[in-house]
Amino acid sequence: VNSTSKAAWKAILASLRNQKLPEGSTQSNGTPLTRFARAFGDKFDPKSTTSTPWNTYRELTDSEIDELAGAVVKEVRRRGPFMSLSDFINRRLVNDDNFGLKGALQAAIDATTINDTAITNGGGTFAPAKGVALSSPYLPIKANDRFPSMRSMSKTNKDTDVTAALGAPGIVTQMDVLNSIGPNLTARSDTFVIRAYGEAFDNNGQSIGKAWVEVVAQRSTDYIALANEEPNIRAQFYRNNINSNYSDYETKPTTDHYKRNTSADTTKNQLINLNRILGRRFNTISLRWLNPQEI
Repeated sequence: VNSTSKAAWKAILASLRNQKLPEGSTQSNGTPLTRFARAFGDKFDPKSTTSTPWNTYRELTDSEIDELAGAVVKEVRRRGPFMSLSDFINRRLVNDDNFGLKGALQAAIDATTINDTAITNGGGTFAPAKGVALSSPYLPIKANDRFPSMRSMSKTNKDTDVTAALGAPGIVTQMDVLNSIGPNLTARSDTFVIRAYGEAFDNNGQSIGKAWVEVVAQRSTDYIALANEEPNIRAQFYRNNINSNYSDYETKPTTDHYKRNTSADTTKNQLINLNRILGRRFNTISLRWLNPQEI
């Protein structure tokens, strides 16, 4: 979710392109987004004044996906980096309409035009009634708005411009997007691109050589291990066979390739705790030398 690549977001958002929902319209070149497992009607037609968001589902065109991807990137740049998916999805707990009303995804949706026609066909917008003070014969109560954060239900963050049909299946919300792509989202990557630079000087301080290198490293599921002093030792069996009881062969799998080193060697026992400090092992996936023009 911390990616600022528009192309990457387009690929994710359009992952359901050409998919047909049960009971939905015939297969097309659009991307369906729905919070339900079934369509329950035809797709919303923005060109038809009789098509309402109440009895339709949404299918975004390629141009709408492009617009939404661009808006998501802008919000990532404004709000990121996100420490978790919760940080990406939820609003910030601050008294600030820029970040305290909506999360990054909903703010990105509202920054686009993909819902404009659906909002109009669904009843437009309205201004909720303001709270009034109560006096005798009631207890004296100051005026309070019943829904103080109605601005979050507005595309423009205004309490005078609240979307009447918000929640209708034909209006895209972050719920629809997350229902489609949520399982594929993560707040961090396991693959990293690392670049390093080195320069050599002669006795006079003149540069005699420069080099740039790029390494792609990937975090693996295995814990770290030191040469000849492994804090973990590799499990000897693919399955746990206790006392040569081969009936356990298919019932008790070894879920971790490594197990604790219980050696009496004091040094090795101390190294066991290194996994808690250093965590998982990194593997070098690729290495290449760079030209100055690539920097």
